[in-house]
Amino acid sequence: MVVEPVSQIQSFEEQTAEEQTQEEQTAQEQTAEEQSDEETVFEAVMDFSEFEAFGNAHGNVIPVKKDGLWGAVNYQKEEIVPCEYTGFWAAPDSEGTFILTNSTYDEYDLERLTYYIFNRDGKLLYESGADDDKVTVSGGLYCVADSIDYDDTSGEILGRVSYYKADGTMIYSEPCEITAMKHFVGKISD
Repeated sequence: MVVEPVSQIQSFEEQTAEEQTQEEQTAQEQTAEEQSDEETVFEAVMDFSEFEAFGNAHGNVIPVKKDGLWGAVNYQKEEIVPCEYTGFWAAPDSEGTFILTNSTYDEYDLERLTYYIFNRDGKLLYESGADDDKVTVSGGLYCVADSIDYDDTSGEILGRVSYYKADGTMIYSEPCEITAMKHFVGKISD
């Protein structure tokens, strides 16, 4: 059995600790440098001073508000939807599908919303035809829930829930009671 002097063991432990500290410091410097580079690139590409507001960026889409109206730009800050919509309803999902709205008011001064679903390229996928349509986007799909009839027997408003791919292809559609539509679409705002 070889016994090393205590000073050699301490020296080795100190050297190892010093190497670990240097490695951690180098990693921290690299991380800080990478973050700085990312911030510089983001700031250089995304100057939002011309916009009044903007929504969450996702799927290569950033909703933006200019002159009181909403539209969208891509990550290269190219306009994909002109700022001509009164509202921003849903942030882009992972595929860049998002929803803008237009408000109108009826003779009773009640707000009526028209929903517009766009894909990441700014192509209009869906425009609601009735105020009672509710829409949502998630995971590259969009869902439309609308009232279709009134059941005199039960007193229930009947609806239809339909799911579509981002290209507009319907993948599922089923009639249901309007109260059940909340489970499909999520919380429905009035």
